[in-house]
Amino acid sequence: MKLGLFSGTFDPIHNGHIALAKEIIKRKICDLVYILPERRPRYKPNVSMYEKRLAMALLATKHNPYLLVPTQKLKLIKGDYHTASEIIPIFKKNNAVDLKLILGNDVFGNIHKWRDINSLAKQIAFIVAVDDYEKTKINNIDTKLRVKFVPKVYPDVSSTKVREQIKQDAACKYVAKEVGGYIKNNKLYI
Repeated sequence: MKLGLFSGTFDPIHNGHIALAKEIIKRKICDLVYILPERRPRYKPNVSMYEKRLAMALLATKHNPYLLVPTQKLKLIKGDYHTASEIIPIFKKNNAVDLKLILGNDVFGNIHKWRDINSLAKQIAFIVAVDDYEKTKINNIDTKLRVKFVPKVYPDVSSTKVREQIKQDAACKYVAKEVGGYIKNNKLYI
């Protein structure tokens, strides 16, 4: 089985995240994609409470059996943010599981700074969401990583833009209806 691990802030999870995960399934790169909101992401000090981001991820994925938020497995992760060395053992119970870490181009661009990247590269492949310009830029990284580039389905959507749009008019076309309702009911990003 090919499992995609999509770890991130997801503040909020938006249609770009979901479309990317669906595209990975459609291209048969993965059989399932696990959405893994981080408790307290590195380099992002002002994020919504973990429980709210987790609830939005559950709402955004509830109608797709191939996109899962594994709440029980998330409880096993000890740190506030996910390191690949922490999450691989939780999901790779046997060698029959082929794990792939799903990253944005921004995270992948700094992969050379990761601890134990050489050891990690032996255990996992990477799926990187890019547009054509970014792919050209990223291809200059000299690594021995197994990388599959996947085009962004919504290249102009970001969680920052979603939050800004919600602040301006309290509605957003870039999140699932249920997520939009949750944001409104919990008065997030206003």
